[in-house]
Amino acid sequence: MLRITPVARTPGAEVLEVEGWLTGEATMVLAEAGVRARQRGSRLVLELAGLRWIDDGGLALLESWAGPRLQLRHPSLLIAQVLTRRGLSFDEGAGGTEPESGTA
Repeated sequence: MLRITPVARTPGAEVLEVEGWLTGEATMVLAEAGVRARQRGSRLVLELAGLRWIDDGGLALLESWAGPRLQLRHPSLLIAQVLTRRGLSFDEGAGGTEPESGTA
């Protein structure tokens, strides 16, 4: 099960908390939320502390969004290792809902 919770929205960024398992059909749920944010011209910030697992489809989605308009934050150690293996960067810093500077 995947839960996506809007945490904050500013004129330049939208922060979504992603919890559960980003696998199979659940990947499309995140894709739709991300497309809406990107259509508004917002930078997408994904809080990943509650993400328990991500499959190849979820990783491919994040890879397709990689760049200055995506920021990945606070993954667990397991998810951080998976992201690193795929060349995706992330912010390990302390929590908060304000978008941070830098790129993913």
